Formats: sequence, C-alpha cells, structure tokens
Amino acid sequence: MSAPKNNLKKNFLWNLIGSSLYAFTSLIFLIIVTRLNGIDDAGIFTFAFSNACVFQVFGLYAGRTFQVTEKDKSLTDNLYFTHRIITSTIMILAGLAFAFIRGYTELKFAIVLILIIYKATDAFAEMIYAILQKTDRLYEVGISLFLKGLLGPVVFFLTDYYSKNLIFASLALVATNLVIMALYDFPRLRRSGFKLESFAWKKSLKLFHLGFFVFIFTLLTQYLISASKYAIDSLVTPNLQTIYGIIAMPATVMTLVANFLIHPFLLKIKSALKAPTSRPLNFLVLRLSCVMAAFGGFATFAGFLLGRPVFELLYGIDVSSDLISLVVILIGATFYALSFILSNVLTAMRRTASQAFAFVLASIFALLASGPLVESSGVFGGALAYASSMALLLILYVIIYWRAIYSFEEKIVPKSGESRENLHTFVVLAYKESEFLESCIESVKNQTLPTNVVIFTTTLNEHITRLAKKYNLDIKTGEHTSIGGDFDSALAAANTPLVTIAHQDDIYDPSYAEKIIDAYLEAGNETQIIFSDYYELRGKKKVFSNTNLRIKRILLTPLNNRSFYGQKWAKRFALRFGDAISCPAVTFNTKKVKPPLFKCDMSCNVDWQAWEKLSRRKGKFVFVKEPLMGHRIHVDSETSKTLADDRRSAEDFAVYRKFWPDWIARKLTKTYKASEKSNNL
Repeated sequence: MSAPKNNLKKNFLWNLIGSSLYAFTSLIFLIIVTRLNGIDDAGIFTFAFSNACVFQVFGLYAGRTFQVTEKDKSLTDNLYFTHRIITSTIMILAGLAFAFIRGYTELKFAIVLILIIYKATDAFAEMIYAILQKTDRLYEVGISLFLKGLLGPVVFFLTDYYSKNLIFASLALVATNLVIMALYDFPRLRRSGFKLESFAWKKSLKLFHLGFFVFIFTLLTQYLISASKYAIDSLVTPNLQTIYGIIAMPATVMTLVANFLIHPFLLKIKSALKAPTSRPLNFLVLRLSCVMAAFGGFATFAGFLLGRPVFELLYGIDVSSDLISLVVILIGATFYALSFILSNVLTAMRRTASQAFAFVLASIFALLASGPLVESSGVFGGALAYASSMALLLILYVIIYWRAIYSFEEKIVPKSGESRENLHTFVVLAYKESEFLESCIESVKNQTLPTNVVIFTTTLNEHITRLAKKYNLDIKTGEHTSIGGDFDSALAAANTPLVTIAHQDDIYDPSYAEKIIDAYLEAGNETQIIFSDYYELRGKKKVFSNTNLRIKRILLTPLNNRSFYGQKWAKRFALRFGDAISCPAVTFNTKKVKPPLFKCDMSCNVDWQAWEKLSRRKGKFVFVKEPLMGHRIHVDSETSKTLADDRRSAEDFAVYRKFWPDWIARKLTKTYKASEKSNNL
C-alpha cells in the first residue's frame, strides 16, 4: 500500500537526514578518539568498530528488507522479534569467541566486545524499524537514527573527555542506544499496534533458511571491505591501523554516493529490462558508470591535493607519507562503487548466485593477498590489497553483466498481436477411466493465465467423452503402440510453441502456465524444456519434502543458476545419479524438441532416456524451482506398477550406462532402486 501524501515528505526527509548523519558517526568517533586518546588507542578503536560491522551481519540475518517485504503470513512480526533476539545473541557470542581466539590485551578485548554489543543493539533496533516502516512510519525510523547520530557522538565525546577512558566511552555508546530504544523506539513500537504474543523459537529456523544466501553475500561484502584491516591487526602495530583507518574513511563516502546515485534509477532499470533489446539498459548502465567514474576520479584528485591539510585539521596527524596509499584506496573504492552499480542491475535481473560466486573469489584473493602485502609494505600494502581485490571484483562483475546481457538478448518478445496465452497448450494424456482425470482437467483449466487445453487418448470411451463435453475440450485420438509412442503422439497433438503433457493423475497449480511461459520468454528460443519443482500427492495430503524429493533437488542445484541452463555438464548432472526431472512438470519448446523423442523399447524410463538424449544436444534446460504441480502416488499409477513388478531395474541400468562404466552403473542401479521405495504407499 502506498504511503499517504502527508507522510511521503516526512518519510523521505527524516530517513535521509537520520541515515546520512548516522552513516558519518564512525568518522566522528575516530576523530574524537585520535584527538583525545592518541594514535595507538585510535588504532584499537577503528579496528574494533570495523570488526563490529562485520559481526553485525550475524545480527541482521534476514533483516529489515526481508521483514518489510514479507508476503508469507506465517512469518509474523512476532517471529521476527524472536529471530532478532537469537541472531543478536549469536552475534555477541561469536564476537566473544573471536576476541578470545585472537588473544587480545584486556583493553582491546573489552573494546572489541563492547562495540559488538553496541552494533547488536543496532541490529535489534532494525526489527523495530521494519515494523514502523510497514505501518508508514519511516520518518520515526529516521528520527531514531538522527537521535543516535547526534547523541551518540556527544555522549561518547563527553565521557571520553572527562574520563580519558575508552572503555567507559564505548560503554556510554551502548547505554545511549539502550536509552533511545527504551524511551523512543519501544513506545512507537507499541503505538504501531505490535504486541508480543509468544516466542517462536522453532519457527525462526525457517528465517535462517530463507536468509542464508543473502547472509553469505553480505558477510563476504563486509569482509572484503575490511580484509586489509584484519591483516594489519595481525601483523603490525595499532598506530598503523589508525593511519589506515583514517585514509580509508573517504572510501565510505564513495559507497554512499553510489547508493544515492543508483536508487533514483531503480524504476528506470526495471523499465529497461522490459525493452525488446538490451540497448536502453546498456545505455543507462554506461551513463551511471561514467558519472560514478568521474566522481571517483575527482575524489581521487581532490584526495591527493587536499588529503594532507584536511586530515591534519580533523585528526591532528601528518599523513603526507601515506598520500599514495590514500590515492590507491580511492581508486579501489571507485572500483567497488562501479561494482555496486552493476550489482543493483544484476539483482534487478535476478542474477544473485553469480554475484555470490564473484564475492567468494574476490574474498579468497583478499585473504591470500592482504597478509603478505601488509607484512611487506605496511599501510601501502593494505591499500594495494584493498584496491586489487576491488579491481578483481569489478572484472568479475563486468564478465557476469555481459553474460547476463547475452542471455537478455535471447529473451523472446511476443510478436505484435500475439498473446502469451497462445504460446502454450496443455495436452491432457487420458487413459481408460481414471478417477483423477477430472481433477487434472480442472487444474489446467483454472490457470491464472488461461492457455489452450486439449485431450489426447488412445482409449476413447464414454468417461473421457463426457468430461471433454463438460469442459468444452477437443479430443484427439491415436493408435496405442507403446508408452513412449503415446507421449510422442501427445506432443504432436498441439500446434503451439510450448506443450505440457499433463498426466491424468496429476494436478497443476494455478500459476504453473504463467510462470513456465515467463521462464521461457526470459530464457529464449534456445530452450529445450522448461520444468518446475513438484510435490507428491498421497491421498489428500500434499508432501513437499521426503528423501526422494530432497535428493532430486540436490541434483537440480546447478540448474538453480540460470547461467548453467545451457551447460551440458549441468543438464547431465541432473540425470547422472537418477532422474531428477519429473515428466509431468515438463513443458516442451516444440521449436527445439520434436517427436519422436520418447519412442523406445522401454516402458518405465521413457522420460529419463528422453532427457538424456536432449542433454547431449545444444539447448537449455530451464528450471523453475517453485513446486508448481502435484504428482500423484497411488497403487494404480504407472510408476507404482513398474516398481512393483521390478521391471525398472533393467531399464535403470541401461540409462546409467549412458553416463557411467558398467561397474558403477550396477552399483547406482541398486542404490536407485532403494531410493525409489518412497514411491510405495
């Protein structure tokens, strides 16, 4: 729901003021500590603060963005309240373990732990902020951040000035956050209508599952930014940590500029993704990148000219010998800002797995490079490690972007006057007199995007005829030759580009056709098959997880990444250890896949051998990882019959031989037979 007009300006203005002021608190804290406590204590503080930001990723696991955009009604604000208690506790315990393992002095141990607790209070407050934002009170979030950004530095300065004790000053920060939370945040939380009903400890596990990849992505981002600081912490004296912290501070400004630059263009990026070609998107990315690169160049030049007098004014420290390091860091920060722009575009294109891969590679490089470079060249080595890691990240992002653009160019745009509905047909494969046929027909007729439906049968009878008349469906008939022959005839019974052979025992979720067509249009004409995940129907119960389904999802893992749709190894991995592709969940692109495809001597593995054929050909296996259809398990199903009379083992062995030597194929056949016991009732 859109915000009322009277709150739009307040929300925007206070969020901008509060977020901006709070973002600069680390700069203010470092100035205070350097001036009052000296360069060594400042080195301890700047490292501890950066380290706390890394550990805060644990506290923010499945954070505000998840909570604000949550659509699952079972994932309530009460659940997020419980979850944030757990994650904040984990954050503090992990920080405590880290400080123990590092063997710090009493002062450094205390500062590291206190600042982690300080950031943990911020992490918990994010849960409150999410509830306020959901109830159109984002301005109250901004005011809270403004109070923290204003009172935090003031209280910190006064405590440090009069006590000359960094531990007391750091504890004052924690106390300030707790007071603001108690006197401002919680009263507004109560006014929002939130009531804590219960602690849902077990249910919070679902949030850990949902937020895992974002957690890894964010953790690697924070580590990559701080890798040189960890190396300096291990190898050199605290005073060099202070110097590095001072000259690295302008890099945070670069990230803020990238944020302010990209956010107004998110809707334009979304619009460009709907264009028939990538030209508008490329032009937009080029403009944004040029602006960011120009600002980065200007900031680097200004840093070289003004860095020394500005830093001396703010910190009272001469950094003239480290100006080259400052320039290197600003260049690295420009690389990161350009990567940030590409990251937002790729996220809009839903390319997240490849981004995580880029961060893993860049983080490994940073881990391996920062230690030796810092040990040999001190602050300059840390700057060089940072800049080279960011350069590698940018190179990886450019590669990922151009691969994404290549796929984007393959997108299919329906011709003028051609509707999406006319791209697809359900061919209901009817056999004899199934009690489940009507349920299947109802499911394919009740799609959110209605498409064509026909019935194909080799056993025409009164039951099939009556249902066809009831639902106003055409019937196409053929002569039964074999199971594979019937499938080929069904595939040829439609004249649309996309065909789903709907098995009479199964049902299709209302969004099946729409999501399959969307996946096809996105993936392009090189698509061979599009298929979804599925659940099992056992009586009236829908089973979404059992041993068999979990194994199949593991085999389909490579196809979760759209970059691998057309890779032969990924397609064959889904088939190498068993048939992970459920036949009724498959839609065929008839421009690439034509009968005969299923025709063979087999009666059980007609689909598995068909997928094996397609996996050797050029084209894409497009996987929609939502379970969009239900495969019925019952005593009269063909799968259950073939398992019952043990016909399947010989055919399993025959297919396995297409992937493996005979001795491995025999062992896999025995294992596969055992795993299929879950098909029994």
